[in-house]
Amino acid sequence: RRRKELEEEEEAEEEEEEEEQASPARAGPSSRLEQHRAPDPYVERPPQYQYEAPSPELCQQIQSIRISEAMLKWACWILTEEED
Repeated sequence: RRRKELEEEEEAEEEEEEEEQASPARAGPSSRLEQHRAPDPYVERPPQYQYEAPSPELCQQIQSIRISEAMLKWACWILTEEED
């Protein structure tokens, strides 16, 4: 079913490209905007993948490399300070 949807989308895109190539080029920035159609409404789908929870070792590694908010502000200040 999903494959059929993808094939239909590809066919529609190819038809749009052919129409763009066949139609004479219009001047002006609005010509591209006129060709866009309204986006499809958002449909929430179930996740495609299920990931395992991170291991305690990975969580520990991440915690060990974090810096404090004060250190982050200091680093930003040093990096954005103008040189005379």
